[in-house]
Amino acid sequence: MNDLFRVLNKEIDKLNLRIYNRWGEKVFEGTELNFSWDGTFNGKPENTAVFAYYLKAVLNDGTETDLDLGHYERFTSGPL
Repeated sequence: MNDLFRVLNKEIDKLNLRIYNRWGEKVFEGTELNFSWDGTFNGKPENTAVFAYYLKAVLNDGTETDLDLGHYERFTSGPL
């Protein structure tokens, strides 16, 4: 079970993260360094699925980096 998604990296100074469901609908956007996405969208839990994400970050040394597309598999502890 993995109910939270977060970016853990001490080298990031700023970030923008967007998470999309399998239909391309944005279910989360965040810019806080210490965030956690809890798998909800509009206050309701998303089903077990694979989500795509886009991450743009500025590192502590000023370097800008883009992770154009990654994926995150969300598994829940039971039926939703």
